[in-house]
Amino acid sequence: MSVVELVCPECGNVATTEAGRRSSTDFCPNCDYPLFWARGKVTTSAAVSDDDTGRRSPGIAGAREAARLACPTCRELNDPAAAVCLRCGGPMTVPLPAPLPPAPAPEPVVVRTEVKCNHWPVWTIILVTAAVSIVLTAAAMVFI
Repeated sequence: MSVVELVCPECGNVATTEAGRRSSTDFCPNCDYPLFWARGKVTTSAAVSDDDTGRRSPGIAGAREAARLACPTCRELNDPAAAVCLRCGGPMTVPLPAPLPPAPAPEPVVVRTEVKCNHWPVWTIILVTAAVSIVLTAAAMVFI
């Protein structure tokens, strides 16, 4: 078990307690402040050396608390070394996503070429027809 060395925030007295456990003796002997609320520096004995001693949660300054890993199925917090979830019994490994379908073939590019007309433009035909009509009308008026 790790030992926590605390400085009492009220009087400044140095005291030691066991980490992760609250006890009735975890009060400052000088001012009776509850030391289990105070944060301290964690010191571990040399005899304690298991795989869990090096793990700690991020953001907790100096405190060695076991980090937890959420189950991908039920979101229960489990030990990171666990193979199956404590609650649902599901595997703790995240399943690989299904492979993406292959991309569809690109559509062929159609290049449109401009086709030249060989027939006369409409306005030319209209002008010629109008001119012929005027000439015929004028000729008919002259002879009538």
